[in-house]
Amino acid sequence: VTPHASFIALDVAPQQAYDNIAALRADYPGLYGADGFFDAVNPTTGAVGHRDLVLDQSMIMAALDNALNNRAIQRDFARDPVSWAARTYLSLEKMSL
Repeated sequence: VTPHASFIALDVAPQQAYDNIAALRADYPGLYGADGFFDAVNPTTGAVGHRDLVLDQSMIMAALDNALNNRAIQRDFARDPVSWAARTYLSLEKMSL
């Protein structure tokens, strides 16, 4: 289980995502270190992947910015003139919970 996934879910299921983040911290205290959440935890064994990955931390920070600033990531992305290429491909996807 990787904590950044719960942060990404803040946009679409805020209470459930928050509850999951809190449960991860409570159930696996070694998952959270001085620099934030580590990469992953095995929920069966409780083993923590003690790696600080920039990708994980950047997704957490972007998700927090998005949740706290009224979908800032989507808004800023949509304003970027080169986003047409990504929007073209993303429009082919059907996303749902």
